[in-house]
Amino acid sequence: MLQPEELRKACAAVSDGLKEYPHLSEAVYQRALQLELQRHYVDAVETEVVLPVEYRGMHVGTVRADLVAHPKPNAEFPHCQETVIELKRASKITQSHIDQLNTYLALSMRQTGNTVHGAVVNFGVQPAQIHFEDGNDFWLERSGDPDPDPDPDPDPDPDPDRTRSPLRAKSRSRSRSPERVRSG
Repeated sequence: MLQPEELRKACAAVSDGLKEYPHLSEAVYQRALQLELQRHYVDAVETEVVLPVEYRGMHVGTVRADLVAHPKPNAEFPHCQETVIELKRASKITQSHIDQLNTYLALSMRQTGNTVHGAVVNFGVQPAQIHFEDGNDFWLERSGDPDPDPDPDPDPDPDPDRTRSPLRAKSRSRSRSPERVRSG
């Protein structure tokens, strides 16, 4: 797992390196942090990682995590734990930002079957503000089945003749308005 102190050092280096530019996008900070983490602290950093969302076994959309850091394996931690990093450029970290990260943690843990840690990093203030979430604590706070289904149905597909499309890694969900019935 990426250690909190390592992330703090990487964020401080990025903030210091970009301090002369008063207004940069999250994308600039994302790329700079990716480079800094890979240079010193982790084995690899993925960007814009697509996490599929399912409802009752059906793919209903996707979300994208800004960064996922994969630490260097070592003897002490042979099964390294990922760290999901959500970047912001705001006046402060809000509960909404933390909830967004927790969604990514839940989806990542469900997808990998492993504990995943996370952090919200806000480059909108100096020094960068960081909120850490421990994946172990995340699951302990939630009691019961991690995949509750209030209406279990042995055959969730109402139309067995319909073929389902496989999960698409690059899909983007869009809200759709119901069709309007034309009168007259």
